[in-house]
Amino acid sequence: MRVLTMALCVSAAAGAALAVRAQPASTPIVHVVLFDLAAPDATADARALAEDSRRLLAGIPGVESVWVGPKALDDRDAHIKDYDVALSVRLRSLEDLRSYASHPQHRELVERWKGRATWRVIDFYDR
Repeated sequence: MRVLTMALCVSAAAGAALAVRAQPASTPIVHVVLFDLAAPDATADARALAEDSRRLLAGIPGVESVWVGPKALDDRDAHIKDYDVALSVRLRSLEDLRSYASHPQHRELVERWKGRATWRVIDFYDR
C-alpha cells in the first residue's frame, strides 16, 4: 500500500509538472509581487513605490496592465498580513515574462527598491 501511495503521488506530481509546461505559448501570465517596506512609517514609501512601478513597468513590451497599491484590508484570518504594497502585472505570455525580468526598466525598479523593501513573487497562468 505504501509503494502504491508513493507511486500515485509521484505520478500526480509529474502530471502537474506536465500540465504547467503544456500551456499554449500565448497564455497570459499574471506576475504578483508582495512588498514589505523597511521604513517604520511606510506611507510615503508605499506611494513612491506605486508611482515608480506604474511609471517604469507599464511601457515594457508584453505588459498588458499594471495594478499596484498599499494593502487595503487584513482583518480576516484569510488575509495575508505581512506585506505593505501589492503589485500585479499581466503579461501576454511566459516569454514576455522572461523578457520583462531582464528589461532595463524592471531592473531599475529592482535596484531602486533593493534595501528599502523585500518582496515575494507569484507567477501564474491566466486561463
